[in-house]
Amino acid sequence: DARAPRAARPPSAPSGSGGITRVYNLRYHIASLVSVFLALAVGLVLGTVVVERCMLDAQKTTLVGSLTKDFQSISAENKTMRTEVEAVRGFSDATVAYMVDGKLRGRTVVLLTTPARSDALAAAQGAVKAAGGVAAVVTLREEHAGLEDAATAERARSLTRSRDVTDTGELESRIASALAAEWTGEGDRPATEMLKSVGAMSVEGLPAGVAVAGVVLVASSEATVEPVALEIAIAAAARGVPAVGVEVTGQETRAADAASEAGLAAVDHADLPDGLLSLVWTLAEGAKGHYGLDKGATARFPELRR
Repeated sequence: DARAPRAARPPSAPSGSGGITRVYNLRYHIASLVSVFLALAVGLVLGTVVVERCMLDAQKTTLVGSLTKDFQSISAENKTMRTEVEAVRGFSDATVAYMVDGKLRGRTVVLLTTPARSDALAAAQGAVKAAGGVAAVVTLREEHAGLEDAATAERARSLTRSRDVTDTGELESRIASALAAEWTGEGDRPATEMLKSVGAMSVEGLPAGVAVAGVVLVASSEATVEPVALEIAIAAAARGVPAVGVEVTGQETRAADAASEAGLAAVDHADLPDGLLSLVWTLAEGAKGHYGLDKGATARFPELRR
């Protein structure tokens, strides 16, 4: 053949090398996009947290300010109310003191109690004193006035002419009647002296020859009403002498309920001004009823008459 031969083509690169470069570039772009979107997501989350925290801080500040303002307002109202209550209490104390002054002047009132502490005893003493009276304290130091002792019971039978009485309850009733008769009269007091001699009773402020003008029944918070004390109050009332069971707020002893159930007057808030007034009115005016705050009370205080 006269024509010159063609020059040989240079060897070409392997067919797979360009594909590898293109794949590498695509992976790089995908990773970049993922990084961008991930950073955007993280930024959004962090931004939301910061915004929410700022909003919560603002709401917290607003709430605290509102509560502080409400508290200050309530405190101011409480202070005003406390001042008003103190003023009313002061007025009540002064008014009651004026109303009871001299109501029991020249009269002796027996306060029947037990050895245990009783706030009602102090309240009753204060009421009698405020009304100008004399408070004589008779303390029953033995249960059932010591009549469960055979020797004491025998002496009680002799004094009350009850030789045939064997029931302790009946003997208690008879000795209580004897005591009420002695205290409301002006004669000798053999039953009183007998119980004092055996240590079953102590007497303070009740001189011989002085007839009592009232009987107040109190009890301690550690014990129930002494049956003999209640019997004495009932016997005194039967003789026309005012008798009343007394308690104070916050110390329930059933003295008021027991007296009321027995048909006697009762005051269950003797530590309050209207309770002091009620106690004095029952003793001085013979008011009858259950006065106070307990469920059985019929009124806060008795009807006040000129």
